[in-house]
Amino acid sequence: MDIRFGNLTTQTGQQIKFEDMGKDSDGTITEQEYNAALQEYGLDSVELSTVDTNGDKEVSNEEFQLWEQKIKMEEALAPYIQKVTTDFIGANSAYAGDMTTALRELIDKFSEEYTSEGKNVSEMASAFEAILPTRYEEIKEEILYNTPEAQAEREAQEKADAKSNVIDELLAEAKQEATTRVSGNEALMDDAAASTYIKNLGPILEKEADTFIAAYTGDNLEADLRAHLEAFLATSDREKISDEIADWESKTSGSKWDYIDSNELETLKGYAKELLNAAVEQGLTVTIDGYSYTNAASLERKIDAYTDGEALKTAVDKFLDSLSTETVKETTRTKSITEAEAAEQAAFTAVKGEEYAVDAATIDFSSIDGYYDDEKITVKGKSGHDDRIQDEVRSRIEESNLKDQMREQIKTMLESKGISFDMVETVFENVWNTTLNDTIDNITSYKSKHRVLNKKKEYTSNEGIQTIVQNFISSFNTNIATAINEMNASSTDMDIIDLDYSAAGEDENGNPIIQDGYDISTLYATGEVITTKKKGADYYVSLAERMIDNMKSQMLNKAQTLCEANGVEFDEQIFNTMFTNAKYTAISAGVTGVDAKGATVGIVGVASGTAAGIVGGVGQAAISVAAAKAGGLAGSFGGPIGIAIGAGIGAVVGGLLSLFGKGNKSSSTLDARTLLDTFTSEFKTNYTDWVEKQKEEVTSE
Repeated sequence: MDIRFGNLTTQTGQQIKFEDMGKDSDGTITEQEYNAALQEYGLDSVELSTVDTNGDKEVSNEEFQLWEQKIKMEEALAPYIQKVTTDFIGANSAYAGDMTTALRELIDKFSEEYTSEGKNVSEMASAFEAILPTRYEEIKEEILYNTPEAQAEREAQEKADAKSNVIDELLAEAKQEATTRVSGNEALMDDAAASTYIKNLGPILEKEADTFIAAYTGDNLEADLRAHLEAFLATSDREKISDEIADWESKTSGSKWDYIDSNELETLKGYAKELLNAAVEQGLTVTIDGYSYTNAASLERKIDAYTDGEALKTAVDKFLDSLSTETVKETTRTKSITEAEAAEQAAFTAVKGEEYAVDAATIDFSSIDGYYDDEKITVKGKSGHDDRIQDEVRSRIEESNLKDQMREQIKTMLESKGISFDMVETVFENVWNTTLNDTIDNITSYKSKHRVLNKKKEYTSNEGIQTIVQNFISSFNTNIATAINEMNASSTDMDIIDLDYSAAGEDENGNPIIQDGYDISTLYATGEVITTKKKGADYYVSLAERMIDNMKSQMLNKAQTLCEANGVEFDEQIFNTMFTNAKYTAISAGVTGVDAKGATVGIVGVASGTAAGIVGGVGQAAISVAAAKAGGLAGSFGGPIGIAIGAGIGAVVGGLLSLFGKGNKSSSTLDARTLLDTFTSEFKTNYTDWVEKQKEEVTSE
């Protein structure tokens, strides 16, 4: 480094003192004495003005002491001057000189401040050396902070912070909007779909924000960016280029463009470029003739390649027709729901049925009365003892928290895999109910002893409550594993295990249908069979019809999904016919009646009629026209299918007529489980056969 203050040490190591320079001992060092001493002792040449701080051409004792301290300060500064070369490299190397100058000037600044405070000069160098590490970093930071590069970096960071703040706020608001229930209504999306929505929306906002910031010249970026992005989210693809679309339509409308000659083709190409380039600038993907373009250069080459004006105009108009009228927010939301559902379905399908097994070892059975004692249920009296024992077991299980614990185990397992329990809630309910009913139905008893005093016999269940519950859980695990594996076995079959059977017993508002004191929505779950007396053998037919009709929307969805999965065109006429046939087959099985004389009556002819209809509907077999006319439907559909449909419905109607009007002193019974199981099984079998037949025909073509 350059020497400003020289040194006071000779080559032999002698430390020069004030007295060594001031030969005449008058208390000062004159200019002549100063210069002579530098030469005599071989000291570095230092201008007297550097040492003579008051400019009187002499060096006082105080000035000499100050000179001594500055020499030490300069020596202390040397390694920091060297440090500049390593700290200021690359783009910052241009500012190394500024840093070195600032460090040298620091000696004078520190000295001036130190002496002005009246401190002991002899300790100044030590004090200077102590503050050097901190002052070095402060000076470096100050110099680098004010460089153009640093200023540009700060501006970029400020923009990035503003962008991040705005986007984070908008995403948080979007998620809250999507998942918040308003006035008891369902949220727009569940948590999985909302997460996908935010994941998709983020990059869209990032891209639009970058475009806006690149052209921004205002002084309130954060507020202006938020306003811009809010407007952007509320804009559709069509609206983004609405002015350009209007201009295109104005320029290309009218009969003049019905036949485009070679001269007009170039003009049309210019119009097309103006429109489509505007679309690309707005971030839209332009699809022309099946190819997608996202930059102007490749798009213009595509337009220039056209030799047919009518073809170009048709292609541009087709692109405009494809533009979404949904806002960016709506489009992203819809897409996200679909993606989330697909992801959840894929995750759900990957879970094997065996993973749904309930671990009985982790269940607290204390809420089941008599469980830990494995109590056997005992009832008195001869009549209906098995039924009463079964009712008691059912009551103990249903009134416990066993179901909640089993549900929670499965829910926890699914959620750990990112799957909502909603995916299997209906399946769980159906398997629970079916398994419980089967378990209860298999409970038997034995006569335990004879009561001497009241002459009443006692009957006791063959198995204790603990054994029954353990058997139930084991059967549940087997049944739900089978159900799940069947659901996931193929995407081209019809699953009915996830049907909501409670809907059969609900009115149009979702409220339970109450008839004769029975909650009809619970009949399937409980397996309860209901009977009424003296109201006619046909009393429950209309209720059974209503129950099956209430299942129509679910079966329609199943049918349409099955057709789509198999590449078959959905036929509403076929669906309605098969639904009706399955409906009356089920009524025949699920509703029975006893006439006034005690004779059992049923819906005669339904099964055979339905069979005839299905054979005709699926196989298009020839059924007699006379049979079709009996149903009054021969001319409605035409051909073998219409004949078969007519035959089936005709037989059904004939069968129903045999049941109605049996008088008011007869009784009627409704078995909801038999009714709905027969209906769904019948419909599934016949509709699947029809779809398979249609698929074969499509393949053969």
